[in-house]
Amino acid sequence: MIENSKPISKKAFNQVLESYLEGMYHKTTRFSASTLIAIQMMNVDALPDVDMEEEDEDEFLDDLHSVYDWTTTDEGLKDYLSNRYEEDDDNFFSIGDSDCCDYKNIKEFLDDLDYEFVRDTLKKCWERSCTSGELFPEEEFLNDYRKKQDLILEDIFPNDENREELVQEVVGNLFPSKD
Repeated sequence: MIENSKPISKKAFNQVLESYLEGMYHKTTRFSASTLIAIQMMNVDALPDVDMEEEDEDEFLDDLHSVYDWTTTDEGLKDYLSNRYEEDDDNFFSIGDSDCCDYKNIKEFLDDLDYEFVRDTLKKCWERSCTSGELFPEEEFLNDYRKKQDLILEDIFPNDENREELVQEVVGNLFPSKD
């Protein structure tokens, strides 16, 4: 079972997650700042120390596995992010009273988080890092995001005989072709 496996190397999860994040910076996508920040925070925690001794690699991978396990449920993810926020010295979470902050407090941050998307992303990247470690193409996130939006739109137009046309029109407006 992949969840009990470890990444194939100390850098694998960080690199796979980073490759997925590259697609999240695409300008045509719409997701909350907290969703992006949550995935970025996990990526920061997955970055091994460059001076790490080889004998410390197993301990790092065990710790990383523990953090991954912690974030596989909504409550665990909320707890992980709350703990990381308490440790945050440089306002990584964009929480505060200034105009440059997206959220006034941790509750607003957590309320705006797409837990399912974060968990699915972490799981997908974890599985990839435990098997091949192969990086995702830049469009991987966009394809996943489109699939999610298609499912939402199908819920909006469940029994409409023109649903497929309506869904395609809305998706086309949300995601203009790169051509």
